[in-house]
Amino acid sequence: MVFAASPPWLSMHKDVLNAEPETLTEKQSLVEEIKHRAKISIKGKNYPEADTLYSKAIDVLTPSEPKTLSVLYSNRSLCRFSTGKFEEAIDDAQSSIDNDGEYVKGYWRLGQALFKAERYGEARRTYDE
Repeated sequence: MVFAASPPWLSMHKDVLNAEPETLTEKQSLVEEIKHRAKISIKGKNYPEADTLYSKAIDVLTPSEPKTLSVLYSNRSLCRFSTGKFEEAIDDAQSSIDNDGEYVKGYWRLGQALFKAERYGEARRTYDE
């Protein structure tokens, strides 16, 4: 990822953002570290930082590990929702559901984002699901 003007937190995470794991075990280990850091970012309400971290984790695991991908997309949806990027939050929430149709939080995130995007009928249908 390249930023025109790098935010200060970017250099703090360059080790994981630049990592290129090869084996499934290495990928899983990296994703766990990223998830840990992203949770700290969310607690501090640094949603752009968490978004960047979750994006890296998604890139690392795609196309394997659908249940884990579902959680990662759901969490990135939260980050995008929290920064007013409702259409992107909708896309991520839908990806969460596509990866694991039983992950209830994906539906919740989709309903929230659809509501904020003023797509009320779709939001209601999503909540009903």
